[in-house]
Amino acid sequence: MDIKKRIRIGNLLIENKLISEQQLEVALAEQKKTRRKLGKTLVDLGYIEETMLLKLISEQLGIEYISLKQYPI
Repeated sequence: MDIKKRIRIGNLLIENKLISEQQLEVALAEQKKTRRKLGKTLVDLGYIEETMLLKLISEQLGIEYISLKQYPI
């Protein structure tokens, strides 16, 4: 997917009904204060789980999400 055509993660979360527009606004305000990435802010606020964020980012980038939790290190 072309970077210019990539849907922003906040919009992707709203389109998938994982957060509300109000939650996105709160997260964006918090992000502006803390200067953290939006995804990290959404996770820290408890709006989404980290796994869901990773799956959406992989979808956004057009790559397969693979959890490495099942593999021993």
